[in-house]
Order: sequence, then C-alpha cells, then structure tokens
Amino acid sequence: MPPIVAERAMAIARRFPEPFLLVAALSGVGTTSFFAGDLVRSWKLLEQVASRSDAKATAARSREAVQNALDFGHPFSLGNARAFASIVHIGRHEMDEVRAKAAAMRLVSTEHGLTLIVNCGTILEGWVLVQQGKMQHGLAQIREGIAAHESTARPLIVPWFHGLLAEALGRAGEVETALETLDRALAAVERSGERWFEAELYRLRGEMSLRSGPRQARRRGRSRTPESAAEVCFWSAIEVARRQAAKSWELRAATSLGRLRQRQGRVQEARKALADVYGWFTEGLDTPDLQTARSLLAELT
Repeated sequence: MPPIVAERAMAIARRFPEPFLLVAALSGVGTTSFFAGDLVRSWKLLEQVASRSDAKATAARSREAVQNALDFGHPFSLGNARAFASIVHIGRHEMDEVRAKAAAMRLVSTEHGLTLIVNCGTILEGWVLVQQGKMQHGLAQIREGIAAHESTARPLIVPWFHGLLAEALGRAGEVETALETLDRALAAVERSGERWFEAELYRLRGEMSLRSGPRQARRRGRSRTPESAAEVCFWSAIEVARRQAAKSWELRAATSLGRLRQRQGRVQEARKALADVYGWFTEGLDTPDLQTARSLLAELT
C-alpha cells in the first residue's frame, strides 16, 4: 500500500465506528512504515492493532498471526503472516521454522495464484538449503525466486531478497558476487525507499569487504583497505539502526565492529562498541545474536 493511500485509508477509517476498518487501516499504515524503515511508528501502530485484536505475549505474535490467518481462511493474509514470521525465525536462526514456513507458503499460495508469496517461499527454501550446505542447489533456487519476483515488476522486498542471496553467496565462498549483489540491494533501497533491512545490508557488505582481500578490492576500484572499507560499512549500519531504533540490527553491526576492533588489537574500543547496545536488552538473552555478543564481551574483558 503506497504511503499516501495508507494515510488516507486511516483518515477515512477514523470517521466511521466500524472497528474492522480502523484495524485494517492501522495495519496498512503500520506495514508501510515498517518497510520505509520508520520502525518506531510502525511498532506503535501495529501495537494498536494487537491491542484491538486481543493479542497476548510479544514473543508469540508471529505464531498468533499465522493462526489467526488460518482461522480466518484468507490465503493472502496467511501467506503474509508466514512471510513476516520467517523474518523473525531467520533473525533467531530457527532453520526448521523457516523451512516449514517456506514450504507452506509455496503450497497454499500456488493453489491460489499468489505469486509474490510463492516467490518468497522459493527464495526462503533456497536460503535454507544453503545453510544446510547444499550450496549450488540453494543458490539456484534463490536466483530462480528473485528472477520470478522481479519479472512481476513488484519492487517490494527486493532489498531483503538480494540481502538473503548475498549472505548465501558469502557462505558459498562467492564473496565478489556477494558484494555486487549488495551493491544492487542498496541501490534498490535508494530507488524504493524500502529501508527496514538497510542496516543489515551495510553490515553484510562490511563482512564481505573483510573477506574480499586487497587484490579483489583493487579489481573493483576500491581505494580503501578491506578493513577500512568494512569499518565504514559497520558504522553506516550502526547509524542507520540507531536512526530507526532497530536494536537487533544495531547489535549485529556492533558485534561485527567489535570483532574488527578485536582483530586490530583495539580491545577497549571493541568492548565500548558493543557493551552499550548489549546492555539495552532485557529479554531474549538466550537468542543466538545476544549469546554471540555476550561471548565476545567476555573475550574482551
């Protein structure tokens, strides 16, 4: 839903007493704000949806959304719920959940001709295959899904899809192709204004820059050393994440910067880069990203 249309829908919905209209409008504006990277506003709006829908614990909301869509029997809502749930599962490194959601998305959406959801499922299944070590099969499937998605002229979620491809390429050792893919992803961010994944794209580019080596850097016309290029990317990721109040993305970027500082022997700077954002979290301390950050902090003590 374009931002102007979403705002008009909410203004109209507020003039009528029907709760469903307001919930739909809040969802539209909240989702639009999310994709634009205005995560604080998105959270506030979607919290209103949750409270009006009697949602319970925050940690269970993605599962609840899927169940609500199942109960309602609306295929597109179900596909969307599973796609958003997959973002959560990827962030928590829950591969079995991602694989299950992707397979379900492809099955239901193929039956109902929902090409966006089918393509998303294809890409996610390919990404899981790469995590399992089935590199070429997985990469081929990710590329197939992206090509199908881009052929529909729907720019939404393109930066995320290219980010998943870049991460998979890096895992397969194709670092230069990963960097080229990240360049395309960040260009798509600028064209579309879809910024919710922007911080992670910069972090990934930093990680790939570290792995590229000076020879590859010269080949791509980069004047910076791999370490200095990575540092710029990590700081860009942190700045974007802070601007968006995206603490999970900030934590990942600060962890990457902390590792770089550790390699450089700048231990105090490494600890400072990470300690503040890690200290913000009071929940989810058993999740992989927080465990990784905690382990690095222990090494730096």
